[in-house]
Amino acid sequence: MVLFSAHYALFLGAALALIITPGPDMVYIVSRGIVQGRAAGVLSALGVCCGVIVHTLAAALGLALLLQTSMVAYYTVKYMGAVYLIYLGVKNLAGKQNLSLNKTGMKQSSGSLFWQGFVTDVLNPKMALFFLSFLPQFIDHRAAMPALQMIVLGLSYFLLSLLVLTVIALLSGKIGSMLSGKQNIGRKIQWLPGCVLIGLGLSMALPGVGGNRP
Repeated sequence: MVLFSAHYALFLGAALALIITPGPDMVYIVSRGIVQGRAAGVLSALGVCCGVIVHTLAAALGLALLLQTSMVAYYTVKYMGAVYLIYLGVKNLAGKQNLSLNKTGMKQSSGSLFWQGFVTDVLNPKMALFFLSFLPQFIDHRAAMPALQMIVLGLSYFLLSLLVLTVIALLSGKIGSMLSGKQNIGRKIQWLPGCVLIGLGLSMALPGVGGNRP
């Protein structure tokens, strides 16, 4: 079984190394946690991690192959995601007046925070291609049902990501709480989530920006 194979142990080590490597998802979650509090950070982490499930199913069913072979499909998803992120960033910046540090999360519902994280991850075609290229490296091709193996690996990546990113969200929320009494600092970093979202959108839209990390 895949859960007890050497491939699986190697996969867990590689997955953990990738998850703790700073990337757009981590930056997004940390910015939410610091400015909007622990709950906002955790909900954002949950949304981002649930996007992993979508990418896993897409890779297992071969849908991600479409993004790899069709430039039209790839760039359609790419620019949809970029426009969405920039829209969220501009909306966040426009609504920041009279908000104090660690209070902006109260302006958004739990569902809104979750779905923004979810859509942010799902509309990143780099993530789809990442899973299509990463998961098959750890499949035992001598065993049956490779698609099922990919699903097991993807769900394992989801659980590991959720654990690590939740801890990061809680720590960033703690930092935000420590800074909450310092209104001068609060006013200076209120723009952080909006700028992060716009930056992520631009990195998704522009070639050569943002590195190779998905």
